[in-house]
Amino acid sequence: MDNKKRNILFISAWYPDRINPNLGNFVEKHANAIAQNCNVNVLHVAFDTEMNDKRFELVSESENNINVVRVYIKKKFYKIFPFNILQKIYLYLKAYNMGYKFIVSKYGNQDLTHANILFPTGLIALYFKWRYNLQYIITEHWTGYLPDDPSEISMFQKFLAKKVVCNARFITPVSRDLKRAMLVMCLKGKYKVIPNVVDVNIFKPKLDKVINTKVRFLHVSSLDDNQKNITGLIKAASKLSSICNNFELFIVGDGDNSSYINYCEQLNVLNSTIFFESEKKPAEIAMLMQQADCFVMFSNYESFSVVIAEALACGLPIIATNAGGISSELTKDFGIIIKPNDEAALMLAMANMMELHNEYDRLQLSAYAAKYSYENVGMAFYNLYKEILN
Repeated sequence: MDNKKRNILFISAWYPDRINPNLGNFVEKHANAIAQNCNVNVLHVAFDTEMNDKRFELVSESENNINVVRVYIKKKFYKIFPFNILQKIYLYLKAYNMGYKFIVSKYGNQDLTHANILFPTGLIALYFKWRYNLQYIITEHWTGYLPDDPSEISMFQKFLAKKVVCNARFITPVSRDLKRAMLVMCLKGKYKVIPNVVDVNIFKPKLDKVINTKVRFLHVSSLDDNQKNITGLIKAASKLSSICNNFELFIVGDGDNSSYINYCEQLNVLNSTIFFESEKKPAEIAMLMQQADCFVMFSNYESFSVVIAEALACGLPIIATNAGGISSELTKDFGIIIKPNDEAALMLAMANMMELHNEYDRLQLSAYAAKYSYENVGMAFYNLYKEILN
C-alpha cells in the first residue's frame, strides 16, 4: 500500500443520525480514528417514521474530516407477510446502492469496505463484493454471540453469518471474549482483535483531585437492566448503606431511569446514598470520573465496555464483573473483579474499595488505557488495510 490515502467505505447499522443521535457513537469513534490515515466515507441507512412525501432522502455532510452520507427511508411497509419483509429488503438495498453511487460520483472509487455489525451490514458488504468487486472487513461489537446474552440467533441467521464471515478478509471483534464467542458459533475466518476507542485528550487523570467527604462510586451506562444489572447494583448499595454510610453512588445513563428512581425511593436511599444524573456529554462524563473514587460496572455480559476503558484513562480504579470484554484482561492492579450477579461479592468489593481506593496508581491506570487512543486504534486498522490491499 503506497503513501496515497486510500478510500474506505465505512458502513454501519449503528451510527448517529437524526432519529438516534447517540446510536453507535463508539462506531463513529472508530471512523474518526481511521480518518487520521485514510479517506473515510461513511454510508448509513436508517428508517424514519417522520418523513412525509419522499420515499428516500439522501443527506451528505462533512463531520470531523469524514464524509458522512445518510440515506433515510420512509418507514411504511405492506402489512401482509412476507411482502412486508421483501419490501423492506428491497428498499434497504436500493438505499445502499443510492448512497454508494453518490459516494463514488463525489469522492471516487472505494478501495475497501469496512462493515460494522455483522447483521445486517455484513450482508451489504457481501453484496457490494459481488456487485462492485469490493473486498471487505467486519468489525463486530454486538453482544449477541456471548453465552449470557438472551438474544437468539436462528439457524438461517447462522447460515448467512457463516457466508459473510468466510468471504471477509478479516473479522475484527472488539475483544478476545467476543472473538471466542464467535468461534464457538463456528464463524470461522481470519480474526484480529482491535478494541474500541477512548479519547484520552478528554478522559485523563486530574492530578489535583478534590478529596470527597464520602467515598464516591460512579456508574455510567445505557441503564439496560438485562445487561447492566442496575437493579442488582442498587440492591447491593442499599444493603451496604445499612451497615455504613460513608459512601455515595452516582448512576448516570441515557436510558429511562424512572423505575430505578422509584425503587430507590422504596429502599429509602434516593438522594442520600444513591443519586441519579441524566445523560451527559463525554466531557461531562470525564469530569464525573475525575471527581469519583471508584467506577462500578455490575454487568451480566459485555463485548468491550468503553466506559470501563474511559474510567481507567481517568486513573479511576474499578469494580467490574468477569462478564467479558475489557474486564477479563484486568488484574488486581486495576481494581476488583467479581462474578456477575453476585450482590454479596459486590457489597464486599465496595467495602474493600472504600479502604483501598487511594492506594491505586492513577497514572499507571491511565497509561494502560493509552492503547485505546485514537492514534493506536487508527494505526491498527491502517496496518490491517495495508496487509489486505498489498
